Amino acid sequence: MKTYYLAFFLLIGLLHSKLSSSQSNYQPGIIIDNKGDTIHGFINYQNWEENPNKIEFKKTLDFKSLFFLPFEIKEFYVSNEFYVPGKVIAEASPFLSEDLNYQEEYSYRTDEVFLCTLFKGTKDLYRYKDFLGKEHFYIKKNNEFILLLHKKYLKLIENKSVIKTKSTYIHQLLEYFQDNSILYSEIYYTEYTKASITNLF
Repeated sequence: MKTYYLAFFLLIGLLHSKLSSSQSNYQPGIIIDNKGDTIHGFINYQNWEENPNKIEFKKTLDFKSLFFLPFEIKEFYVSNEFYVPGKVIAEASPFLSEDLNYQEEYSYRTDEVFLCTLFKGTKDLYRYKDFLGKEHFYIKKNNEFILLLHKKYLKLIENKSVIKTKSTYIHQLLEYFQDNSILYSEIYYTEYTKASITNLF
């Protein structure tokens, strides 16, 4: 009987959490359409931990909701965050310590999402946290999003499984900033985290 009640209250808690997370939170926002026109209104902002693959927009709070997928608009801005659509390569390897495997090579898939712009200037930086909670960072070259590559994997050393890191992104950043050699020493100490990479830019 105790098990029954525990399962019941757990189900109620999950339903409450789901309902709470799906509540509307319309914030003033801007959409740039594919013609380049600026449209002011309200965007259902969910403080996205994982990047959205569609957004909900209203011209006024009394208007009917409009939904936009990546590439149906050029850009949007809400709550001090800029998002742009992208068809990007994502690294699909496991990333949690308990899920790592012995495959050293990168594994890829293609996603269409709204990327969060972390830095916009002569050098651009974008972030994508996928549906699994894995973070990806992108630079832009010739109007193409380039994934900064990074992964963890297991390696058997003296009959023990050791976590190793493949940090290709360091060499990518060195090439990206080849016109600014003063940053080279800082790049070598840049971690694959939002705070560290944004600080570099």
